[in-house]
Amino acid sequence: MDRTDMLAALEAKVKTMIESVQQLRAENQRLNTELAAAQNQIAQAGEHQSAQEAEWSTVRSRIDQLLGELDQAEQVTGDRVDVPAQSASTTRTETATTTGTEPTDPAADPAADNLSSNPVLPGIV
Repeated sequence: MDRTDMLAALEAKVKTMIESVQQLRAENQRLNTELAAAQNQIAQAGEHQSAQEAEWSTVRSRIDQLLGELDQAEQVTGDRVDVPAQSASTTRTETATTTGTEPTDPAADPAADNLSSNPVLPGIV
């Protein structure tokens, strides 16, 4: 192999290395762009989470305040405020117990079964 062939082989290797460096720089730039976008998404998600936590905190505070007001009303009036029962039959039994009347049989009185017809709040007419 003479010097001319050696220089040509060296030149080919240098060109190959230059192309590789250019490809790596382009890939590096692309990856840096993706990284910046991902970091931005993480920052936005963190801000969203903080906003959600603040909102939940406000909701919790308002619920605690309302529960406190219910407790105060209970103490002032002496009446117990009951949470609605889970089933219509329990509600009818509790209603009968608190009002002193006998619960009605839904089969005998179709209007009594209307207690369970409210899909949003069972037991609430």
